[in-house]
Amino acid sequence: MPQVKRTDGFPRRNDLHLMTALEFKIHELSQAIEGMPAHPSLTDAVIKLGEAREHLADYVDAQIDTGTDQEEEQKDANAR
Repeated sequence: MPQVKRTDGFPRRNDLHLMTALEFKIHELSQAIEGMPAHPSLTDAVIKLGEAREHLADYVDAQIDTGTDQEEEQKDANAR
C-alpha cells in the first residue's frame, strides 16, 4: 500500500505532528510499555502495537490518497 509522504519524502505515519489522534495514542502506549522493565511479554506487546499502528496508518494513508475527508482527524492531531 502506498504511503503518504511529506514534501521532503518523509512518511506521514512517522511524523508525530501528522499522526492522527489514534495513531499518536498507540505511539504513546508503546512508549509507556518501553519504560517498563524488560520482559518477553512486553516486547511482544510493543511489537503488536507497532503492527496495529502500521495497519491504522495504511488505512489513514488510503483515505488521504483517495481524497476522503480527514478534517476531523487532523483537528484531533493538531489539538495535541
